[in-house]
Amino acid sequence: MVLCRVCKEWKEVAEAYSPLWATLRLFIMELPGDDDPNVPDSARPHNPLRALEQGVANCLRTWKRKTKASSIQLQIIFLQRELYRGPSLLGTLGPTDFQRITKLSLCRVRYRDVSQLPRNGFPALEDLILTIYNVGDYRKKTGPIRAFEESPLLRRVAVDELVSGGFFPVLALPWRQLSHLVLKSPIPTEFFNTHLSDCPHLSHLSVLPGYDSLRWGHSIPKQTWSWPNITNITIGVWEYAGAGFSFPFLLGCHQSQRVEILPSCGR
Repeated sequence: MVLCRVCKEWKEVAEAYSPLWATLRLFIMELPGDDDPNVPDSARPHNPLRALEQGVANCLRTWKRKTKASSIQLQIIFLQRELYRGPSLLGTLGPTDFQRITKLSLCRVRYRDVSQLPRNGFPALEDLILTIYNVGDYRKKTGPIRAFEESPLLRRVAVDELVSGGFFPVLALPWRQLSHLVLKSPIPTEFFNTHLSDCPHLSHLSVLPGYDSLRWGHSIPKQTWSWPNITNITIGVWEYAGAGFSFPFLLGCHQSQRVEILPSCGR
C-alpha cells in the first residue's frame, strides 16, 4: 500500500505483483480526538471510533481486492493504552477470506470478536497467535472459541489466556496435532492433564503453571504424559513465598535425552 503512494509507475507495479499483497499487518494506534466516555459520539465533531472502523475496513477491502494469492497472512495488533471499544474490525472479511489464511495474529482483541469467527472456518491455518481480553461474561454466553478447533494444518500456537474462572476453556484447539505451543497465562493442572496428556507431535512447549499445580502437580503419575517428540520445555517459575519449583511432574514426563528444560520467572 505504501508503494502505491510513491508514484503512478510504482503503483502499477505493486498492484500487478500479487505476492506483495499476501501479507497484511495492521497496527492500531491511539485513537485521535476526544475520548471522553461521557460525551456521546453524536455530540462529537469528530468520531474517532467510527473513523478507525472505516479506515480499517477500507484497508481490508483494498487488500481483498488486490491479493490473488491462495494463501494469505493477517496480523491485527492493537497498540492503544485504552482497550478498543468500537465495532469488530473483522467484519469486513468473509468465509472465503478466512479459508485462505495460513498465519493469523490477533493481539489485544476482544473475546466476543474472536468468538464470532466462523466455526472451523480456517482450513489452511498453520500458525496462530492470539491475545484476548474481556473473556468472563462472553465466555459464559458463547462457550469456548471454536473457530480453530478442526484446522487440519494448525501446528504452532501462542495464546495468552487459555482458561477462565479457574478451569472453563476459552479456546478449543486440535491439541494432538500441535508441534509448538506457548501458553502465557497460568494453566491449572486439571486442564493440562485433560487436553495435553497425549500430544504425539509436540516438540516445543512453554507453559506457566497455575497455583494448583504447585500444590498437586507432584502427585500426577508420570505415565499420564505421552510426548514422544518433545525436545524443549520452558516452565514458568512463580516467585512468591513457599512456591518452590512449578510443575515438578514435567521433569519426568519424557524419556528422550534430547529434551532441554528451561525455567523462566514470573510473578
